[in-house]
Amino acid sequence: MARRAVRAGAEPARVFTLAHAVVARWWEHAFRWERETVWPRRLHQVAGGAAGTELERWRIVGRDAVVFPEVAAVVDALLGPAMVRLAGLLGEASRTGGSQSVGAASGLSRLPSATVHPEASTPY
Repeated sequence: MARRAVRAGAEPARVFTLAHAVVARWWEHAFRWERETVWPRRLHQVAGGAAGTELERWRIVGRDAVVFPEVAAVVDALLGPAMVRLAGLLGEASRTGGSQSVGAASGLSRLPSATVHPEASTPY
């Protein structure tokens, strides 16, 4: 991941930190999602098959191990061609005063709002 970030002109630590922050936020909401099945199963495995009454402790201790595959996937997405183009649009918009919105220029404004999880639109 680090070499790919450098090739993309990004600082590896910043890309990983951003990806980790995104997934950590998902993690905080995952236990409210009734259909979440992947992370609880992984957490149980990290706990040696017996999180039991210490589930809250294992949620804290095991989080990074449990979510690492998703962090890697977000890093991959951040370094992908679509995000590189979006970053270029953002940079261009900031240099030119941004007469066209990034959403319109990138095509993001054409995405139906239902494609975004409700938690993603929550202002923080």
